[in-house]
Amino acid sequence: FKGGETLAKKAYDNYISNVAASFDGVKALNKTADLPEFYKVATSNIASATERYSEQAKGFSELASKVLKETGEAGRQAYTKTFPGTV
Repeated sequence: FKGGETLAKKAYDNYISNVAASFDGVKALNKTADLPEFYKVATSNIASATERYSEQAKGFSELASKVLKETGEAGRQAYTKTFPGTV
């Protein structure tokens, strides 16, 4: 199913984005000079990750809903064509 491929690609793209952001966050933490700066950077990393995850979940949910609707419609049409007069 094309919809399944679309969802898998979206999940993979989110995964790649999150891994890259994690490495960037660790690099930023390694550049800190003292404990207050470390906490500031760590807090910023957590806030941006939370926002990113929320946006990704919303986008994935919307895409999954669209795919499910399209797949359901295609299934309904195939059923109606195969078993006319039963729907």
